[in-house]
Amino acid sequence: MKRTLSFLLSVLCVVCLFSCEEKVESSKYQIVYDDNIVDVKDIVSDIQFIELDTIAEAMMSFVNSVTIVKDRIYCYDSSNGGGIFVFGINGDFLFKIKNIGKAKNEWVNLSSAFINTDENRIVLTDEGAHKVLLYDLDGQYVESKIMDPYYTNEVGYANNLYYSVMYAYMSGGFISSETNHKVRVYDESINMLDEIIQTKMSDYPMAKDSPSTLKPGSEGWVLTPMNDETVYLIKGESYAPYATYEYKGTHPFYTEEDINDAVTHKKWLFGDDKWTYSNMYVESPDYIIRRVGINTGVDVIFDKNRNKTVATQFDFEFMGKYHFTDHFVYMFPKCYYNQRYYGVLSTETFMAPIEYLENYVPKELEDMMDRVRHNKCNQILVSYKINMK
Repeated sequence: MKRTLSFLLSVLCVVCLFSCEEKVESSKYQIVYDDNIVDVKDIVSDIQFIELDTIAEAMMSFVNSVTIVKDRIYCYDSSNGGGIFVFGINGDFLFKIKNIGKAKNEWVNLSSAFINTDENRIVLTDEGAHKVLLYDLDGQYVESKIMDPYYTNEVGYANNLYYSVMYAYMSGGFISSETNHKVRVYDESINMLDEIIQTKMSDYPMAKDSPSTLKPGSEGWVLTPMNDETVYLIKGESYAPYATYEYKGTHPFYTEEDINDAVTHKKWLFGDDKWTYSNMYVESPDYIIRRVGINTGVDVIFDKNRNKTVATQFDFEFMGKYHFTDHFVYMFPKCYYNQRYYGVLSTETFMAPIEYLENYVPKELEDMMDRVRHNKCNQILVSYKINMK
């Protein structure tokens, strides 16, 4: 009898852990979309290219994220230990922050970069040495804090608080006492203050399309979790649902059962074209833009002023399966600045076999492609305006 009672209590605890949800108010924005897709060429206009400086010190392998502050472009490159490369608005190199080592102002391997433009801070998470480093926007070191190794994958900083973003994969794909909330909040001495936003069974991130889940929004910092239909607004130790997505179409999504089965049996989830909510997200005063899908899918643009939604498709991997796609320059935006959106062109595509490229490359990109193929080009940003009619 005792063993039966103990078993029932254990089951009850598990059910409560995984099923009970915090009671919070509804989202400010309810974003409804369906299978009607508008051509991105009818929404995007005034396309411009920014070739980043090619001097040796400025060369990058990737641009994982972009933030623009006061006509300075801050690029996070995660390769070779990671670093921040800073350029003028026209692409001229200004300086970089790349301090690999074990001193207080150095790191072993960056796993995220979080730029707080309001507080003049660059926040770097070093998963190699389990610490968080603060620099100012001029590249000067401010301080660093050692954190528990378990919680140094992605850390943000705002209003003297640190936010550690948690994922179910940290506990083997299943929710544990360490991962039963999406965010842990710490004070400046790295004392934990609270855990916020309960984890769902479907929160296992199959892929992080963007290195950061914490992003700037119009009203504060937002959390954009993979597989979660809701984006959350975070202020201090409090949070609220900010934008919740409702799909009215017929395309299948990954379910909790799909994810649990994959985690349990260590299966690869990308073999089909089911959709999931991405953490690719950009917000401007007018629009909220979020990607839905992995290799295929839609990009949902919501007009906050008119309460109108459009589904479109920026460049997706599946579009260029057989030849260079005419959506190539329509890259999903990584940031918004001064009425324009900024994405990163995939220069790797220019290194594809010539039969994949020839007769498909627009004339305005031919010179650019030639420089890339001759190793005479750094990374390239694409800038444009968005106007939903």
